[in-house]
Amino acid sequence: MISSNDILVKSRNVILKMLEMRGYDVSDYKNFNLKEIENMIQNLGKKPNKTDPTPLDMKCNHMTTNHTVHVLYNFNSKLKIQNIETILNKMIEEDTIKDNDKVIILSKDTISDEHEFDSQLDALYKKMDNKYFTQVFTIEKLLINIMKHELVPEHKIISEEQKRAMLKQFDISNFSQLPIILKTDPVAKFLGMQRGDVCEITKPSETAGEYVYYRYCQ
Repeated sequence: MISSNDILVKSRNVILKMLEMRGYDVSDYKNFNLKEIENMIQNLGKKPNKTDPTPLDMKCNHMTTNHTVHVLYNFNSKLKIQNIETILNKMIEEDTIKDNDKVIILSKDTISDEHEFDSQLDALYKKMDNKYFTQVFTIEKLLINIMKHELVPEHKIISEEQKRAMLKQFDISNFSQLPIILKTDPVAKFLGMQRGDVCEITKPSETAGEYVYYRYCQ
């Protein structure tokens, strides 16, 4: 059986790959050796307050936009919307987060109903004056990079300009005419897709070499 430390080390590698795919600079966090990571894990339980940062937390700047992603390990409080709201409010009060930043919260707790929990996150997003796109992942679901699975084709979120060109190319009036991908879909969640995003999917084709199609995120 894989140990809890091994889970944290292995999932950290997947998280870094996930952030790289999203276009973030992870260079400050890539070169820690196993001993250094184990030392950080040993210090996880030494936080004076439940919402204090942990040694494993990460803050990465996007390489082409002006926003930052905050990766927070939340192991000292239950995975509840109220606790997530407390974490976000503390970041706002301490001025450690800015407009357009994104937040990823990592937990050992299992999310029993992804769709219901996502609905609660959406309600929190609408409720708060400061809008920060927030995702919550269960650590054990990040032991494998889903994008490397042989059955998962290449996915890429396209830009607003590319979206307009795509509408013209396929002579459609709105994105809802495209096939749907839910925000809670494992691939969409890994890519950080938000409602309104469109992803381009490239699959091998026996006749054309490759086949490209698009899905709209809801």
